[in-house]
Amino acid sequence: MQSIGDANYKSIWKLIKVPLLAFLISRAICFMAGSLFVAHASIEHLFWRMAPQQPWIDWTARFDTGWYHGIVMNGYSYAPGVQSNVAFFPVFPSIIAILSRCGIPPLYGALIINHLAFFGALIILHMIALKHTSNPACADNACWMLALFPTSFFFSCYYTESLFLILILGCFYSIDNKRWGWAVLLAALASATRIPGAFLYPVILLEWLRVGGWTLFSIGRRTAWINLIGYVRTNWKTLLLIQLSLSGLAAFMVFLTIRFGDPLAFYKSQQTWGRPWQGVLRVTWDGVCHSPFKPVQFMNLTSLLVGLALTFVVYRRMGEGYALFCLIGLLLPGSTSLLSMSRFVLVMPPLFLCAGALMGTSVWRFPLLMAMTGLLVWFTGRHAVWSFVA
Repeated sequence: MQSIGDANYKSIWKLIKVPLLAFLISRAICFMAGSLFVAHASIEHLFWRMAPQQPWIDWTARFDTGWYHGIVMNGYSYAPGVQSNVAFFPVFPSIIAILSRCGIPPLYGALIINHLAFFGALIILHMIALKHTSNPACADNACWMLALFPTSFFFSCYYTESLFLILILGCFYSIDNKRWGWAVLLAALASATRIPGAFLYPVILLEWLRVGGWTLFSIGRRTAWINLIGYVRTNWKTLLLIQLSLSGLAAFMVFLTIRFGDPLAFYKSQQTWGRPWQGVLRVTWDGVCHSPFKPVQFMNLTSLLVGLALTFVVYRRMGEGYALFCLIGLLLPGSTSLLSMSRFVLVMPPLFLCAGALMGTSVWRFPLLMAMTGLLVWFTGRHAVWSFVA
């Protein structure tokens, strides 16, 4: 007779098996590729290095790492009209700074936090996928596609991607289980981690309204408004709580006002990175006309176009709140430049959930994952030798 302990063990193993395998295999690929490229490439002396004697981790500290590390070591600074570290939000560097005060070097602290967060994110992604698809194969696909996505090496880097992803997925899981307090808390933290964290507010609000029988497409129905009024009357405290979803961003703006006298310093600094508004159609057309088959440009263009197509699938399978989150997350940066688009989609889990569901048990699943793995190796290596990928 099977004991309760054995049953619990098997249940836990069933829950974490695929996320664990996806995590271990994808991270092994990234670290081997990054280490080999660093060890065998000639990196010019003009590039800074955080761990030149440790190639196995040195590759994880590139480009924006310098900004986050500067915040960890010296705090925030702001000079109007030039690139400043106020463009980078505080939650991630604050955690690294706390670990540093405890004696853990910042680069190691980032590795610890990001890998714990990414593993946790894969588990939550798998759980959400199972709930929305009821198909283990679709849930497995979502994990593998995210873990092996060509730019998923960022989940191992001194960047915010892993922490931001688990905050988003935690928020979505809380919404699915109608734990509005947890959803608001995680959204608030996400809004102080990166700007797209603010896009969680409409997700929470629209999903809360949907529970009350009101959706964007029921605006013209009188019964929907009558139901909404009754719903708000009995749940007005929750509605007020939801407004705190942006409190992380608000707190950062208060800090910027006190420190630098400008609550929008983060936005003004970000404008100095040279991403003028052009409109998504013009950006897409320029991407098609100019070197569309170069690996980086192709990946950015494909990420935008496939992401927009999948947004309609997200709407049909998950609802308008999740679709709106993806649509805003794609259109805002996609209307300025294709640059880094393949990194931005990493933190849009509904796209991977629906891509995994569409893939199902297709015979193309394995060839697609193999192609993604090959690109992952290449992009990891290019990033490791200071070639900008995303």
